[in-house]
Amino acid sequence: MKVVRHLTAILCVLAGAVTHADEKPTAVAKLAGDPAMPAYITAEQIKGMPVCKATVEHKETFSARLRTADGKVFTIGSDRGAQQVWHFVATALKEGQTYEFPAAFLAYAGGKYYGTAEAIKAMPACKAALELTGPCYSVFKTADGKWFTIGDPGSKPDVYEFLGSLTDGQTYEFPGAFLEYHKKKP
Repeated sequence: MKVVRHLTAILCVLAGAVTHADEKPTAVAKLAGDPAMPAYITAEQIKGMPVCKATVEHKETFSARLRTADGKVFTIGSDRGAQQVWHFVATALKEGQTYEFPAAFLAYAGGKYYGTAEAIKAMPACKAALELTGPCYSVFKTADGKWFTIGDPGSKPDVYEFLGSLTDGQTYEFPGAFLEYHKKKP
């Protein structure tokens, strides 16, 4: 298990290079395979997209292909895209479901980020289910539909080791679960 934790640390350091993907140009990209299909890969692009309702037709690790009621196809996310967009695609979008854009992203993007032990200890008390586990972060959803993320590529071992102890789908009380984990740790 310690080997996995060390590999996780290495992945987090390597992932740090892509955490500033939001700094890419704000013009909406066109996919190389289909120049007519817009690709919204940054938070700013999604926030600025035309209002529409669209159904998720296909999801991949970093992106989703959607279709509007009038047949227009577009993608959200990309392997070159922003980490916040990856989180949104992985956790908030489900194949076959219809969403209103950009409202669905704005609701998700309003979530808080807690990257340090100090931030986690100071977070407001809540119960939340673990929705997604990444190499150095986890995304949670509260019963009232609010999202938050713990950890990022710059987080220290006290954060990502805690995240490695959690189970997908399980509900936790915060910040209590974090504090209890560190009380029990040798």
